[in-house]
Amino acid sequence: RLHSRRRRTAAPPSASRLSITLSSSTLQKGQIIVGGGWYRVPRPREAVTLARPMVRITLPDGSVKEFASAPTAGEVAASIGAGLAKSALGARVSIGGANSELVDLAHRIHSDAQVAIVTAKNRDGTVSPDALYLLRHSCAHIMAEAIQRLYPGVQLVYGPPLETNFYYDMLFPDGRIMSADDFEKVEAEMARIVAENRAFTRYELPIADGMKKLQGEGSKFKLDNAQRAVEAGSTTLSW
Repeated sequence: RLHSRRRRTAAPPSASRLSITLSSSTLQKGQIIVGGGWYRVPRPREAVTLARPMVRITLPDGSVKEFASAPTAGEVAASIGAGLAKSALGARVSIGGANSELVDLAHRIHSDAQVAIVTAKNRDGTVSPDALYLLRHSCAHIMAEAIQRLYPGVQLVYGPPLETNFYYDMLFPDGRIMSADDFEKVEAEMARIVAENRAFTRYELPIADGMKKLQGEGSKFKLDNAQRAVEAGSTTLSW
């Protein structure tokens, strides 16, 4: 609909309907001819664009990277260089001057932060303790998958990395007990899993969806762990 005040020239009285004619040579900007009369088209409201705040990432050397949306630790590494992105294992993230948190590359950073990318070795060539911790965490998952492949029915309990090694508590079906005789077979299966070169992917689910997933898997111990996480204040469950 055109809302405007009609100018001097009126439409012919005999006209039974309105016709619209546009002529770039005779019309001024914002005008059209309707049935012989001039009408001014109102200007559309100007769009208001609100600038989205940038996420500022401060690196160890003091330089700053800005992102239009919350980047992952991996995206921060990629913004520094392709070589670093390839060798990155995780990151140390500190927000608001708080103690830094060791995170994986999929961790998303939603506010300004200080970020240090973790690689296998530090700048001075020494082995990074953070890298060892992350690798041991990954190895615990690989070992658990290998054992579940070899011994169907095994239930996983808890498997954290430690400062010097890693482990996984498990419940074997029918009272079966693992011994040192099984280690070689487990290590061989772990090597096969590593050779598959699958990416480690973490994802999060809302509490209700996560609990439903665990119930469907029949994982009693994982359900217990999840319930403790909820009681401690977690709003999501991660895999």
